Amino acid sequence: MKNNIIIAGVPRAGKSTVSHLLSTKYGYQHISMDSIIAGFEKCFPETGVSTYQGLSSMDTLRVISGKMAPFVRAMLDSAEYDEFEPGMVLDMYQLLPEDYEKYIRGANCDIIYLITSDVTPEERFLIQKKYDTEKDYTFYKSDEELREGAEYIVEQSKLMKEQCEKYNITYYETAHNREKVIQKLFDELLDTSLKGDKSPEYHYKAVVFDLFETLITEWGHEKYTKRQMCTDLGVDKERFDVFWKEKEEDRFLGEIDFEGSVLYAGSKLGKDIDSDTLTYVINKRTNAKTSCFENIEPEVLHMLETIKKLGLRTAIVSNCSPEEVKGLRESELYRYFDEIVLSYEVHMMKPDRSIYEAAASRLGVEPKDCIFVGDGGSNELQGAKDAGMKAIQAKWYMNRFPQKRETLGDFRVAEEPLEVVALLT
Repeated sequence: MKNNIIIAGVPRAGKSTVSHLLSTKYGYQHISMDSIIAGFEKCFPETGVSTYQGLSSMDTLRVISGKMAPFVRAMLDSAEYDEFEPGMVLDMYQLLPEDYEKYIRGANCDIIYLITSDVTPEERFLIQKKYDTEKDYTFYKSDEELREGAEYIVEQSKLMKEQCEKYNITYYETAHNREKVIQKLFDELLDTSLKGDKSPEYHYKAVVFDLFETLITEWGHEKYTKRQMCTDLGVDKERFDVFWKEKEEDRFLGEIDFEGSVLYAGSKLGKDIDSDTLTYVINKRTNAKTSCFENIEPEVLHMLETIKKLGLRTAIVSNCSPEEVKGLRESELYRYFDEIVLSYEVHMMKPDRSIYEAAASRLGVEPKDCIFVGDGGSNELQGAKDAGMKAIQAKWYMNRFPQKRETLGDFRVAEEPLEVVALLT
């Protein structure tokens, strides 16, 4: 595979210098994204890619980064660039690590950030005054403009550093000893991208996911609640719940289905449920559960796509009954998974370690080589840990609930789907 490289970071931190060296010494095609952004500003103002929006420098950075990151991903994925050997080096200021993580990670590229967060704005100003030459656009700016620029460059550097550390992205501080820093950068590149080895070291071989409130959610869809079901059946919910819960484990283990559970509870209540009512209730519940699979959130799909591009195996492990997952194998989710382990099919359920071990076995790996990702229901995180897997609590749906679920135990937490990818190394 060809190696494309993005050299990102704040202005006047050495991006163009590094990109030019990669071009002249190693044959990379140097592409200045600042020039492309300027082209968008002049020719396609309707895109909203503009540095003249009346926003603060930080807000302008966020807006342009969010718009340009998908564009960069399309460039990297395009077959048009396959002719380049060894690849492209993209020199880019307006790209935040969080947008790289969201849109670009998993593409055929490496990324390095050059920042200056370890100095004060005044120090940044003095360094720039010392080293600026007539070839630099900042050479012609007033001291007042340079000081103002130094303020936002340091502020943006701190933000980029924070996000780089969050997403495990390489960055270099270039305010001091720039030549030595750049030499170190090239020494490290020679051991990775420039030698054609750009695969990061992943400690895991597979990712195992919970289903409900991890990959899909019942929130935001029309629900068929227990209370509605009991109204349709003509029974008291509180009394019905007693017998419904009595059969919950049997439903998950495939020993009784939804229809059988309803008839069982009805018989205990002395309620004769006619076939038309039973069919109506079954259809309502199935349709409500199936609707959860109809619009998978893009962030979840992007996470799964990234994980698959990294070459990792994937599985779903879910406690469920048949009517709850009728839409799974026809959904967008299905193509991203090597194995689907459903409790009612395998007659095992979380948090019993046997279901995690079964998933690992099907994937052809050991449990210790797996990460398990779930919201934490059914004590599933502890179950995964007991089976030997590393467990991560998925909170991206939980955070939307009226009452947010607290962080469970000492498990690592992913607040957003792509944070899972950052925890793989």
